[in-house]
Amino acid sequence: MRGAIDTAEGASRERRYRLALAAILLLALAVRVLARAATGAAEFYATSYSDYAPAARALAEGRGYLNRADIPLTDRPPLYALFVALLHGYRDFWPMVAAQSLVSTGTVACAALIARQLAGRRAALIAAAIVAIYPYYVRHDTALQETGLFTFVTALAMLLFLVARERRTALSAAAAGAMLGLATLTRPTVAPLIPLAAGWLALSHASGVNWASRVRGSLLALAAALAVLSPWLVRQHAVLGYWAFSTDFGRTLFVGNNPDTFAFYPKASIDKSQALAWRHSWPEAVRAGLERNIYAPGNGRWLRDRALRYIHAHPEVFVVNTVRKNIAAFGISPSPRHGLAENLAHALSYGPVLLLALIGLWRERQRWRLYSLFYALILVFVGETAVLWGHTSHRAFLDVYLIVFAAVALAPWMKRAVSAKSGA
Repeated sequence: MRGAIDTAEGASRERRYRLALAAILLLALAVRVLARAATGAAEFYATSYSDYAPAARALAEGRGYLNRADIPLTDRPPLYALFVALLHGYRDFWPMVAAQSLVSTGTVACAALIARQLAGRRAALIAAAIVAIYPYYVRHDTALQETGLFTFVTALAMLLFLVARERRTALSAAAAGAMLGLATLTRPTVAPLIPLAAGWLALSHASGVNWASRVRGSLLALAAALAVLSPWLVRQHAVLGYWAFSTDFGRTLFVGNNPDTFAFYPKASIDKSQALAWRHSWPEAVRAGLERNIYAPGNGRWLRDRALRYIHAHPEVFVVNTVRKNIAAFGISPSPRHGLAENLAHALSYGPVLLLALIGLWRERQRWRLYSLFYALILVFVGETAVLWGHTSHRAFLDVYLIVFAAVALAPWMKRAVSAKSGA
């Protein structure tokens, strides 16, 4: 009799959880559509990343993956441009708003499911509620830039790796690896996580799982990621003559490692520091030629070598700057700074999340093997930011996991508060 009662109570709690999560997801979708509708189409296109609209148009017209000068794009992978092309988002406002709002709502669902895997239903609802109204995601996930899609696809990949760890099936491992490959095709900075996540799948195992099963899952995840990435790599090799995820490394390395890096950054956009470095480094005629084709292989290697020479000549400056760049990316104040209201909204939302996330991670320190997948993702970003540079927009995809860790910290407090209230 008691078992039947417990089963009924468990089913009831599960129904309440699903209804609450559905309500949060509907709220997330509504606030994103309304926030973007309030700013309008003109602002949407005026503040878009400059290369995506012409690249999407070229893809939709069957001309290939080209920039505004009709030169093959090699500096950024094509997934987001394909997404925009399929929706004709370079000219149709509402399909893009609807699609990106749905994608961002998918991030809310991923946060809930990751939190449930780690700490149960209460943490899942807390995480979902925070991500649903998180100002940065509400404001930026519907912009014409890859951040929202990248945040979602990466979060889905992390969720699938957690699922693969539990299920240990070939399909779950392959799905996790394939999704991480898609994340890399959205923003290549996540590429170093691919071997780390595959290794995590082998080492962070549930009890009783044999080595053969662990290694098989790891290799399947790795193979699936490489299968997803191979068409882009083959295309890059055909265009460039060598293998590369992106030709932007030389430029970003130079921009993050020269005497003018911190002239305006992090308070202002790194683009202003880059323009100053350009003026100080080359005469106008050379600069004009460089800027016309900055992503040409020879230019990229030239910029890379200039940056490496600067690092070699100023190792102590490089070490100090690695810290300064990460402070900029993880800082309470956004980089670059905006108006007072936006700066305050970022500080009052991100600041508490960061503090609570650190508390949650400390409480969960005994489960470090499970959490090490998230540690690896964060450390990859920290390392890349140290070598290159980073704005708040680059770090924003990590806020999903910080919110999940914050929810892990908040869940026990909320449970005690509810119990005390019901007891009273």
